[in-house]
Amino acid sequence: DMNRNLTVSVVAILVVAVTAVTIQKLTVLDDYSPSEKPELNLSEVPKLVMAFYHPWYGNITGPTGKWKNWNLNNHKPDEFISPGRRDLATANYPFVGPYDNMDPWLIRWHIGLALEAGIDVFVMVGIKYHEANIEYMMDLAENEELGMKFCFLIECQHHYSSQEIKSWLSHSIQKYGNRSSYFKVQNLPVIFTFGSGRYSAQAWEGILDEIRKEGQNLLLFGDTTKNEYAEVFDGLQHYSSVGWIYNNYSIPHRYEFIAERAMNH
Repeated sequence: DMNRNLTVSVVAILVVAVTAVTIQKLTVLDDYSPSEKPELNLSEVPKLVMAFYHPWYGNITGPTGKWKNWNLNNHKPDEFISPGRRDLATANYPFVGPYDNMDPWLIRWHIGLALEAGIDVFVMVGIKYHEANIEYMMDLAENEELGMKFCFLIECQHHYSSQEIKSWLSHSIQKYGNRSSYFKVQNLPVIFTFGSGRYSAQAWEGILDEIRKEGQNLLLFGDTTKNEYAEVFDGLQHYSSVGWIYNNYSIPHRYEFIAERAMNH
C-alpha cells in the first residue's frame, strides 16, 4: 500500500558504511590551554529525527551525465540482470531506479518522502568530495522553501591530517553555518564525524581549540564512546550499526549506552 511504499522508499535512500580506523597523534604546544565547550540550555534543545543522506549518485540521462557510484566494484548499470532491474552497486534497489542526485525532481521527492515520514534533518555525508551536489540540494530546498534542514558528517576514516580536518570544519562553518537551511542548535551549527577514533582525543581538543580561538564555534559530535573523547566532543552519535548487527549486539541498548555516556560528560 501507499504507506508501505513510503516507508520502503525512505529506507532505500539511506545506506551505511563501516571502516577500520587507527589513531593519529597531534603535537600539543607547552602553552596550550583548551577553550571552553559551548553551554546549552538542554531544556530547550528540540527532539528531532535525523537521517544520514548520501548525495553522490548520478546517471547518464540526468544532470550528472554519467554513472556515479551505481557502477562501483565493476557493476554495469547499462546492463539488466532481470526485467526492469539494472546491475547496480547497491544492496537495496531504488524505488525509482538509479537516480541522479542533481535532478531537481528527485531532490523534491526525497525531501517530500522524508518530511512525510517525520524526518526533520538530513545529515549530508561526503562534503569533501560531493560539495556541489550538497550545495545544489540546499539551494533548491531554500529557494522553494521545502522545509528540510541539513547538516554535515565529516568523514575522518581516510588518511587526512588533523589540519585537513580542521580546515574542512572551518570551511563548513564559514560557508554554510549561517544558511537558513543549515541545522543549528541555539545558533550553533551542528557537525557530525565518522571515524573520529582515528585521531586521539588530544588531537580533537587541539582542532576544536584552533577553531574556537579563530572566532568560530559549532557543536561537534564524535562517533566513539570512550570517556576521553566524550570529554572533548559536544555530543556523541553513531553512523553505522553494521558492526553491532554482526556481533549480535542489542541496538537499542547500544544507543542507550551512547546517550548515557554523553549525558555523563
